[in-house]
Amino acid sequence: MSDQSSLKAITYGKDVSMTRLREFLNREMEMNRYAFAAGRRRRVPCVWGLPGVGKTDLIKAYKDEGYVVKSVPLAQFEEMGDLNGIPREQQDEATGRWETVVCPPMWVPDLKRDGPKVIVLLDDFNRADPRIVKGTMQLVQDYGLVNWQLDQPDWHMMCTANPEGGLNDVTPLDPAQISRFSHVTLKVEGESGARDWAQWASKNGVDTRAISFILMHPAWLFTGKDRVNPRTWTQAFEILKLIKERGPGQPMTKDEAEMMTLHVGACVEPEAAAVFSVFLTKGIMEMIEPEEILENLPKHWARFEALTGKDGKPARNDCLFAILERLYLYIQDDIYKPDEKDPGKYAVQGVNLCRLITSDLPGGDMRWALARRMYQSGTSLSAKTKMLVKFCKEKEPETAKKLTKMLADAVSV
Repeated sequence: MSDQSSLKAITYGKDVSMTRLREFLNREMEMNRYAFAAGRRRRVPCVWGLPGVGKTDLIKAYKDEGYVVKSVPLAQFEEMGDLNGIPREQQDEATGRWETVVCPPMWVPDLKRDGPKVIVLLDDFNRADPRIVKGTMQLVQDYGLVNWQLDQPDWHMMCTANPEGGLNDVTPLDPAQISRFSHVTLKVEGESGARDWAQWASKNGVDTRAISFILMHPAWLFTGKDRVNPRTWTQAFEILKLIKERGPGQPMTKDEAEMMTLHVGACVEPEAAAVFSVFLTKGIMEMIEPEEILENLPKHWARFEALTGKDGKPARNDCLFAILERLYLYIQDDIYKPDEKDPGKYAVQGVNLCRLITSDLPGGDMRWALARRMYQSGTSLSAKTKMLVKFCKEKEPETAKKLTKMLADAVSV
């Protein structure tokens, strides 16, 4: 059990990050496939967490892997018919007797309509009426109710729940209900939380200025206050779609600043909105965009030196963290595809990447960690990184050789 002391709230299971939660759910689904094949009871993971941390969005993201995610808002159910289905009469063909049968609700998966990969998400499970929560006990236990079943090997159930106690209006679960789930608690905090959120945000079209802000100010992603969490920030950041990004030295107009302040303040606490406003007018000037690094690093070298503290001023590790994470996300993105057909362009980018990582500027551990993550990801990111190094070897072999030597103890370039 985990005690989240900020709200004196009770959750269940181990505290995990977004990345660890995804790994946990993947393993739960894999175990369910084995259980289905063996005719054993399948598991139902329940993801706990404070409102707005991203539980539902993370599960809905399985649509990117071909799953149909059917969100079932139990808190809106008013009677058992919403859960069991509507009864009707049907004559038994063998006996001729008329019987009452139940038509499954629309949210119950259908193989023809929904296909073989489905996740039934019982969202905000413990915000439902106590009668509905009790009515789900057979569903969670047996993967079905009355005369319908979730009868495919890749049909899964998952739940989300808010902490009991504290300020949340939820239905407390008794031991019989709690024991039917496998529990885990999502926590979003610090640099790891900001990094996880940035990964999600980059895949979901969130403005890059917003991503840079959260990476530079990770403590502001989730403060424990009602209106400062990933959900409220994501809503607030929508206003940036109406504010053109003009680049360094070209701040927002007065009208844009007023509009931004009004709409951001409508979503998050005043002090959080003020920090974001300062970032957009001043902090963003310290950012170096991924494209600028890859395409013209020498032009921005002096700015890097200043951020690392080489000029004698305090190092800006917050800015460096944000800059390197944005670079990681940029290369990871499916849109970025270094190609053998354009060796001139990507040779320059490969050289600039290798120069940055192998430079003797302060803060080398941060850049070294970036290189290891890029090489050891085991995904297309690793392949793209190695291709950039290959281009670098052809144009500037000594720089590539230096990077190869740095990584020799862990990976093969």
